[in-house]
Amino acid sequence: MENGNILISVVIPLYNKAHTIVKTLDTVFAQTYQNFEIVIVDDGSTDNGVQIICDNFNDSRIRIVRQKNAGVSAARNRGVDEAKGEYVAFLDGDDEWHPNYLETMLDLTNQYPSAGLFLCGGLVQNANGCTSSRIAKGYEGYKGVIQLFQNPEVFSHTSATIVNRRLFNKTHRFIPGMCKFEDFLASQALALITEVVYCGLPLTKYVGGIEGQLTVRNRTNPKAEESVLLYYNQIVEDSINVKGNIDNSLSIYLKYNIRHLFKTYIQSGNAKEIKLKWNAFSQKVKGIFPPYEMYIYKISPGLYKFYINVTKIIWRRYGFPRMLQMIDVRKIKNDLLSW
Repeated sequence: MENGNILISVVIPLYNKAHTIVKTLDTVFAQTYQNFEIVIVDDGSTDNGVQIICDNFNDSRIRIVRQKNAGVSAARNRGVDEAKGEYVAFLDGDDEWHPNYLETMLDLTNQYPSAGLFLCGGLVQNANGCTSSRIAKGYEGYKGVIQLFQNPEVFSHTSATIVNRRLFNKTHRFIPGMCKFEDFLASQALALITEVVYCGLPLTKYVGGIEGQLTVRNRTNPKAEESVLLYYNQIVEDSINVKGNIDNSLSIYLKYNIRHLFKTYIQSGNAKEIKLKWNAFSQKVKGIFPPYEMYIYKISPGLYKFYINVTKIIWRRYGFPRMLQMIDVRKIKNDLLSW
């Protein structure tokens, strides 16, 4: 099948984004690849976002689906259910795409037809308009298969994710009710059953400091912490269900990630939170750690912090990409670093 004949379904969950949705949609319609549909799921918005869309766009490729407020996970799943395309591209209502995004990613689906998850680098724009790159160190300009569990956080972002709809529907998709890490969990569940392809170019843009943004609301949302715990418990369960055991690379990542979380509790003087989180983990999550893990914590949180630092040094010897690493911008064209 020629690329031009492949329909891409762009799924946008919409909740009170009247102030940003026009700019987001403008970047979709500016794509060099035009064979797409846009499925907008209005998740019980209380603003006039839908009316603004209707006032600014008259294009039959837009379909608006309305539902009572059920959360971002349910809205994205509804969008996938309504999608007609072979591939689904997720986009939040306050993020943006470079004009070459869909064309570049579609080329990768053609090169790697057996893959089901396609991820892309991007830019991060803060409230002051300043931008920084969001690309995995060592993968600048790279296009090809990756091992996602080296560090999912540096590879993944919702608005830089395209999935094979058939394969995505074989997973639990986005778990309704989750408001944090729901995107990580959905991507990683898919990565357990298919190859993952990454494009190390900044072709997407996360726009921060936006009014009503989910990341801001989560700071005071008690369900955010519940979602984080569900993520850890569920991804281990997913791995066991798919592979019969816990994927080794996933186990390495989770230990690093959880220990880093525990270290932040110690540094903030909230070491008691470690015991609460540990007790909330499933036995299968606890099983990826050595049996003496919590014994060290019980002896002394300070000693446990030292132990965590040692394990982090060992992890870094793998050479996996980490958050906030400086990338080699010489491998990326200047016009992609400041659009």
